[in-house]
Amino acid sequence: MTDPNPETSAGTCSACSTQNPAAARFCAACGGSLSERSSGRGYAAAPNESVASFALVSTVMPYASARSARTYKLAFLIGIAIPVVAVLLGQPSFALVTAAFVVPVVFILYLYDVNLWEDQPVRVVLGAVALSAVLAIAFTLLWRTWLQSQPGALLETAAGRFNLWAFLIPCVIAPVIAVILMLIGPVLLASRPAFDDLMDGLTFGVVSGVTYAAVQTLTVNWEVIASPVSGFDAVATWLPVIVNVALLKPIVFGCAIGIAAAEFSGLGEGYDGFTGRFVGRVLEAMVVLILFEAGLYLTGLLGGTTGLIVGMLWAAVVAGAVIVRLRTVLQHALLEGALEAAAREGSSKWSSGEDDFCADCEMPLLVDALFCVSCGASVRARTKDLRRAHSSTPTSGEGASA
Repeated sequence: MTDPNPETSAGTCSACSTQNPAAARFCAACGGSLSERSSGRGYAAAPNESVASFALVSTVMPYASARSARTYKLAFLIGIAIPVVAVLLGQPSFALVTAAFVVPVVFILYLYDVNLWEDQPVRVVLGAVALSAVLAIAFTLLWRTWLQSQPGALLETAAGRFNLWAFLIPCVIAPVIAVILMLIGPVLLASRPAFDDLMDGLTFGVVSGVTYAAVQTLTVNWEVIASPVSGFDAVATWLPVIVNVALLKPIVFGCAIGIAAAEFSGLGEGYDGFTGRFVGRVLEAMVVLILFEAGLYLTGLLGGTTGLIVGMLWAAVVAGAVIVRLRTVLQHALLEGALEAAAREGSSKWSSGEDDFCADCEMPLLVDALFCVSCGASVRARTKDLRRAHSSTPTSGEGASA
């Protein structure tokens, strides 16, 4: 990268040996903290936050700038408020339907906003959303039918008694197969040159996960939706259900699949594919979903509102843990990917161009930088429209129609 004023150079970065300006707080090449000017390294996709944070938007929507992140947060709050108000008004069936669509709808708006699919909306929507929805319906109906064929499984669960089949099928077997199904769309997309970036893989993994979670919820509860119930007697029962459906379940599914899909894409240019690390992340996603579903089943045996509230608390713990895990994975990937690029001493397709500005702090970026020297934000975590507008080294993969 080019220092516009070489006389102000602060010397070399201890991590990658890159020259940085005197006022730099972070290395423009590897994003490392220049300790004498910075209090520490924040989250590379949102430098005003710590890595060990439960910030949902900057985790599952890494392309969002600080300004647009506030819009998505507001959209989530409004989306969650609608089913909650519906429950308070005695319309739990309507609340269940609207709750299932909160996260997927906000996420689709985000994909449009950042133009992740690079002017190929029909094919990408079909790949990332419709395919996941169809697989969710088909497989959920399959295992539900199988479960209903097991003697007494549903009856014993409803009565608060443990049933082996009612535990194994939805809590172990179904999550394992669901992870594989949810990864089909992201893997197909991430193997295309236009979408082979780690950030793309992560994002398509999240959207596949949240879509699957929403459609699975609607499929499992179709009888309740088809025969609407109303009344104010079960507000305490429905509120934890709505919180689970509208927020916690999509977060767990989306983050778990996002972690695995990001590993398929890998750190550098091009996708890594079916490596041992990818298999490890797939197994990790399966464990997360098993813990989530098994916890809900076991807490549900407590019965009544108590079981639902304890289940909601368990789901919140799993969701919080997987959010932090995804942030840690993304932080490591952005920093390690930059170090690899710096070691090659070549220009990257994610590098900044001339007269380019940071999307977070709006300070000027050095030419061919991968990080803002002022706030430490990753240039890679910017919308593709911004990257194309300022790219100094266009590549065949960036913005190509595949």
